[in-house]
Amino acid sequence: MATPGLQIIALRLAAVALFSAMSLCIRLASADVPLGQVVFFRSFVALLPITMFMIIVGAAPQAFFTKRPMAHATRNILSCAATFLSFATLARLPLYLATALSFLMPFFSILLARFLLGERSSIHVIVACIGGFIGVVIMLKPGLSGTALGPEQIIGICAGLATAFVSALSRIQIKNLTATEHPATVALYFALALSGAGLATAPLGWVPVEGQVLAYLVAAGLLGGLAHLAGTAAIGKSSISAIAPFEYTALLWALSFDAAIFGLLPSGQSLAGAGLIIACALYVVLYDRRRP
Repeated sequence: MATPGLQIIALRLAAVALFSAMSLCIRLASADVPLGQVVFFRSFVALLPITMFMIIVGAAPQAFFTKRPMAHATRNILSCAATFLSFATLARLPLYLATALSFLMPFFSILLARFLLGERSSIHVIVACIGGFIGVVIMLKPGLSGTALGPEQIIGICAGLATAFVSALSRIQIKNLTATEHPATVALYFALALSGAGLATAPLGWVPVEGQVLAYLVAAGLLGGLAHLAGTAAIGKSSISAIAPFEYTALLWALSFDAAIFGLLPSGQSLAGAGLIIACALYVVLYDRRRP
């Protein structure tokens, strides 16, 4: 397994930070806006940074065309399903719990990459991901134990688990696509597909948006577009297993946002789980830097 370089690590960390900020905007907007409408804004506005990136790097107009429409269709179906499930999770659970559930995705990604792509994972990466998974369990326990779970919480947890698995399948397809497709092409077709999926929900009842809510929706689209470009580039330049542990840094952002915006302070046990997750990610980085 190739060691990820500093550029790839920076791209993955940037993507995680941008996606975390996008998740915050989505959670803030979800209280007033239907799910399908949120999905539309997130994807349609994302076309702006994606198109600008294509022009800046000279990928247009070639990036508008593809020889693998069916591969894009498969990826877009998976990613659209993951997006709707993810937004449903964010609307029903605290940000740090929704993020903790999403950390199952790197674990699923490594398993699927081994069976579907033939990637051979370093024992150090496997140990780090298992350790991160244990950290997720430690985090979730105080947030859910001792309370009667309501229907909304149960739906949120189930949606979060499904999001992690479907996202892992989508990541495998992205890895396949980036072997022949420009990252901007992958991001562009996904944004177009997700825009159409969100727009299809308009007959179900959208609401007028303005002011702060509109700002949240536009910000979610811009942040999501930039995050998708950075994340796709990182996946295309490294193995899925090598960058999987860096997903766990999203926890720092989620805990910070929950504390600063919603006044939700994690328990000591939650912080212990978070510390284990971060330590596992740092272990992979430090180990790889020591290798000759």
